[in-house]
Amino acid sequence: MRKVILIIIILTKLVFSISAQQKELLAILIFKNNSNVFPYSSQYYPEELCGLLTTEFFKTNRFKLIERPRISVVIYEQRFQESNLSDKQIQSLGQILGVRKIITGECVFRKDAYSANARIVDVQTGQIVRSVSCTVNNKIDYGYFVENLSEDKMLQSLAIKITEQILEYY
Repeated sequence: MRKVILIIIILTKLVFSISAQQKELLAILIFKNNSNVFPYSSQYYPEELCGLLTTEFFKTNRFKLIERPRISVVIYEQRFQESNLSDKQIQSLGQILGVRKIITGECVFRKDAYSANARIVDVQTGQIVRSVSCTVNNKIDYGYFVENLSEDKMLQSLAIKITEQILEYY
């Protein structure tokens, strides 16, 4: 009986280690803020969106993600400006971080809607393998009442939409 339990434990660990190895290593960059006029608080929205995207991708249990501080250190050491990375710099950053794919993009924050264009870039080829555009309005009309979304809920909804659309690629 002990041998059977031991074999089950070993097989379980083996299955989990194999599935962990199959997860793709991914880095999510802070999106460029293309808002022309925005309230003071929205200057931090791209960073918040990046954090929310990281959480949403982590929850899928399909990716291993690079922590923001590690990405920031490499960007600083390479003297890159994260919001204006060229395609070549994105490739270089990805190779230094050891990732196969990087998610980057642009976002616009207006009083009534938040929008984002996100891209997955293959680090080895520099090609965009998936591009999505998402918009979240601050009001949801349910027919019988209208819900006004807070800024936090709009950011969360935008992160969820981006994640869902990107996952259609996988």
